[in-house]
Amino acid sequence: MKIEYSLPLSRILHKKYGFSVFTSNPTLQQMQEYLRVCRLLKRYDLPFTPYVSVVYERQLSIVTSLIIEGSIAHTDLGLSLGYRYDFYKARYIGSEIPQDIKLYCEQVGYKELLHVVSRFRFLEKK
Repeated sequence: MKIEYSLPLSRILHKKYGFSVFTSNPTLQQMQEYLRVCRLLKRYDLPFTPYVSVVYERQLSIVTSLIIEGSIAHTDLGLSLGYRYDFYKARYIGSEIPQDIKLYCEQVGYKELLHVVSRFRFLEKK
């Protein structure tokens, strides 16, 4: 039986659709939580793999970009639900603040996001 693994979202968006990726840095709170867990478990060999916010951008013209923002969603108890994505088109005319925003999807998961992006056939690299 052959096991297939899916590519990370960042590679799919970059290779197939030409998006650039911009990640943020882990927060001080995430670092402190990691160190607290290491001390409690007395294990300092645990990997530090925090979830960080991510932005993907595909510039369509000088003033227009498609933007995907990914952030971690949490339950009321603080448990991670994984990344949720917003996908929109922003137009920057004469300033750094978008003058026009068209929302394509909001707070969707990985598969739903790829389904919406795949409808933009002109984005596909050949």
